[in-house]
Amino acid sequence: MTRFIVFLMLIFMSLGCKKSDSKTNITISSISDITATEATIIGELVVNNSVLVISKGICWSRLPKPVYADSKISNGTESGSFTGIITGLTSSTKYYVRAYVITKIDTFYSNQLSFTTEEMFKTITDTRDGQTYKTVKIGKQTWFAENLRYSGNLPEVKWDEEWKLQRKPAWCYYENKMNNLDTIMYGKLYNWYAVNESNVCPVGWHVPSDDEWNTLSNHLGGDSIAGQKMKNKIEGWIWSDDLLGRNESGFSAVGGGGRSAYGTFFWIIYFSYYWSSTEKNADYAWTRYLFYNRKTLERTDIEKRSGLSIRCIKD
Repeated sequence: MTRFIVFLMLIFMSLGCKKSDSKTNITISSISDITATEATIIGELVVNNSVLVISKGICWSRLPKPVYADSKISNGTESGSFTGIITGLTSSTKYYVRAYVITKIDTFYSNQLSFTTEEMFKTITDTRDGQTYKTVKIGKQTWFAENLRYSGNLPEVKWDEEWKLQRKPAWCYYENKMNNLDTIMYGKLYNWYAVNESNVCPVGWHVPSDDEWNTLSNHLGGDSIAGQKMKNKIEGWIWSDDLLGRNESGFSAVGGGGRSAYGTFFWIIYFSYYWSSTEKNADYAWTRYLFYNRKTLERTDIEKRSGLSIRCIKD
């Protein structure tokens, strides 16, 4: 009788216990490329080939031991090393992160690591004229978070006819009106010859190439949505809202307008146009622009005599 009771107890215990899988193991080994809003997580999944993996990924929280119900990204079902980039974080904030794997048996969690996001903005001072600019790290690039205001020895060209004939470096204020508040927000407008023939950015910085603009756009999810992540929510535009201007990246774009190759001014607070250093041909160069009520980052070619904003990127 005693042996029979022990036998029954063992059966009930086996039925009541959750089946384990000692060969399933998920870990995270490192955290890299930490910015104000992002971090890259490296992990590895080792799983018994007989176990069906439903999902694996990374979860994070401001509290220790994050779980699947917290913020998360999925990362397929394959065994081996994997990389996940978590985005939309808050600057200067500590986060805890774990990897997870969901199988038919159970949900398993990795070891826990933590990291603290950077400040959104840092500052640099242009030693040439004492101007101070906010900068922001986006992915592996570091950008000005403001439009350039440098003039140095470049001539200011006001009159339409003179601007139209200009094929040397030049700059102007929008509508030739200097307003300290507007200048700080929108910067100055430059023709492409200022980009190509003068050291218009501070030492250690340069005007981005077309490829560098592509890198930025790709990092932010592509041209169809990158603009939404680059624009200020409201400030500096005629109108915007949370859907069309979130500034998740910290790029802080404002609608600085521009000046045509014939000297006329256009679309301040509606558009922001930025030069690249890349020529299309003898008369045109590639640019990027944002529109106040679109989520997109657009690419187009514009005549080199035009006046556009400049954002510098770190060497």
